[in-house]
This record gives sequence, structure tokens and C-alpha cells, in this order.
Amino acid sequence: MAIVIAILCHELELEINNDTVLTHAEAACRDLYGPGQGDPDMRWNLYMLKGMPETRAMRPGGVMLRKKALAYLHSMLRDKLLQPHEHKVEQPELLAA
Repeated sequence: MAIVIAILCHELELEINNDTVLTHAEAACRDLYGPGQGDPDMRWNLYMLKGMPETRAMRPGGVMLRKKALAYLHSMLRDKLLQPHEHKVEQPELLAA
């Protein structure tokens, strides 16, 4: 899932941060209906995930996915599996029209 996040954010030219990439649980908490509200029909599968195999500690799922996505993005750019985007230079004459 983190690889998909990295590729999609790269292609859509979105930063990978907690405003652009959220789990359902994180988005629900912002909308005040998230985990802990007692709705038996809601599932929060990515709310908490197991961290490193040696610790087995639970970590916030969104934080873990974003960190892994950033790591994958950097490694794919480094290994030239993805091409860096060229910075767009705005053309003032086109903007005035």
C-alpha cells in the first residue's frame, strides 16, 4: 500500500503528509465520527498497525504508511524507477489572458 501511495502522490504531484494522505480513521477523526464512537458497522483496519517485527508495538497506521511511502518514493527516485518532475515556470503572458 505504501508503494501505491508513493507512486500516486508522485504522479499527482502531491506531497506525502498528514493533510494529503490519511487513513479512513484519521479522516473520520477530523470529521468527528472516528474510532471510539461506538458504531458497530464501522471498521478501522488501518487505525493501528504492528510496527517493526522485533518490537510488535502498535503504531498509528497513517504515520507508518506515510513514513514507508516517503522511503519508497525516495528510493524509487534514487534508483530512477520514477522520474523527477521538472519545476514548472509560470508564463506571465499566459496568465494575463
